[in-house]
Amino acid sequence: MRFWKTMMGVAALAAAPACASMGSNQKQSPEAQRVDTAQQKSAQAMQQSLEAQKHATDLEKQAQDAHQNVVEKQKELAQAQAQAHELRQQARNAQQDAAKLTQQAQQITAQSQQKALSAQQAEAQAAKRQQQTVTGKLTAVSGQELVIYQGNKRMTLQVSPKTSISLDGQQAKLNDIPEGAEVRASFTPGLALPQATRIDATSPNSQQNEQQGGQQNQQQNDQGGAQYP
Repeated sequence: MRFWKTMMGVAALAAAPACASMGSNQKQSPEAQRVDTAQQKSAQAMQQSLEAQKHATDLEKQAQDAHQNVVEKQKELAQAQAQAHELRQQARNAQQDAAKLTQQAQQITAQSQQKALSAQQAEAQAAKRQQQTVTGKLTAVSGQELVIYQGNKRMTLQVSPKTSISLDGQQAKLNDIPEGAEVRASFTPGLALPQATRIDATSPNSQQNEQQGGQQNQQQNDQGGAQYP
């Protein structure tokens, strides 16, 4: 502001002699007129210079404001980029942690499945080693139990829903087996009663048919041998 006041004062002083000379003497010599004209031009040039400098100062201030705005925006951009970089790093770390956890879970699952399979195989092998077989005649069925006589030896077996049962080669239920049927049972010894795993029964009628068929075949063979000594 002080600069502008000084420059305006100078312009006023430059214009003052011309104004004074014009007011004091109506008629001037050519030399005086040239001086006045030069002073007027100088004053006009000074005024134009002042206006140009003021405009330049305004533009400079605008440029400084724009530069400051750019600096602030660049700072905000740098902060946003740093934050984005940090978030990307956190995301990568989270993905790596998730991959590790997934791999660990898969390993644990595989180990658990292997242990379960080994336990099932061991259980099956143990049951197979313990499994026994009995053959005899069915004398009674009570609920989920059946009584088999093998000669003079009596044995009671426990039947479960997992027990495989067949009668004359067809799938059947325990109550379908008649008394006197020939039974071949596979069982696993239990704490109370042996547990039947498979029961194959042949009904008495089927046994008689097989015996009669066998006798007929034997007679035919005998007759054929007699015809061709």
